Amino acid sequence: TILLDRSQQLFSGLRDVPQFGQQWQPYFQRTFEVYTKLWKFQQVHRAVLEAIKTERFTFKRYDIGEIASKIGQLYYHYYLRT
Repeated sequence: TILLDRSQQLFSGLRDVPQFGQQWQPYFQRTFEVYTKLWKFQQVHRAVLEAIKTERFTFKRYDIGEIASKIGQLYYHYYLRT
């Protein structure tokens, strides 16, 4: 959940990054790295994650789609800035 929280924090922080200049590139790089780690983690541990059903944590199919959607949005915004 730490990785998920960090990814959401970085993604929401992209709104505050200036669109022009070089300041946005390191921030995008960190965000890409966190989402890549999160994607790889869910691929390796998907069976375990789907089996865990507690009050605090459940991992559903739409969670995978949400991660993929954020990665797609990152690539799109990167494309717009370059």
